[in-house]
Amino acid sequence: MRLTNPDAVIIGSGAGGGIAAKILAEGGMKVLLLERGNNHFVGLDRPEGIVTNHLGNDELKFEHRDFLYHGPRINPRTFRSSEGEEASFVGDVNALASTVGGGTIDYGAVSPRIQQKDLRIKTLFGQLEGTSIEDWPISYDDLEPFYDEAEKIIGVQGEAGSNPFEEPRSSPFPMPPGYPKYSCVLLADAAKRLGYHPYPAPQLRVL
Repeated sequence: MRLTNPDAVIIGSGAGGGIAAKILAEGGMKVLLLERGNNHFVGLDRPEGIVTNHLGNDELKFEHRDFLYHGPRINPRTFRSSEGEEASFVGDVNALASTVGGGTIDYGAVSPRIQQKDLRIKTLFGQLEGTSIEDWPISYDDLEPFYDEAEKIIGVQGEAGSNPFEEPRSSPFPMPPGYPKYSCVLLADAAKRLGYHPYPAPQLRVL
């Protein structure tokens, strides 16, 4: 389907762009979502929806053939210490997904919320020499309703109250924690005996 005269154009189909497109489209807007990478979901543009995908347990295509990424041999990233210095590194600095779905296609899906202290670094630690660090102009309380809504949209599993250091929540997680691996159970038991506070990591389960 060819979309002409869209109401909104969103660049990038990852976690941010994908959710924004969903909300705007459900609100009645015509949304054009542009992605420079390939679409590996066969049928995504068909009325019947996704029928299969090109993903799989293939280390060669993921690790060496830039299956989901921007291709550092074609579009290399460089590093230098000063503007006039020659690049001391050319290649892949950090894997950046370049595909329909963006980074959500290939990441651990751990989805913690920010903590209030992370928004007030200058207040807590003072001005660090040589930096321009500032507190955020918003608080966790400002962000909490948006966290709550986003977690419901994408589907985040977890156990409210299990992390003694988490910030307040206005509602429980949309889904309970998944079944833990045996190794995680052993490590959690050992951590508890040492006085630590293991808890199920919040993870999204949209894929």
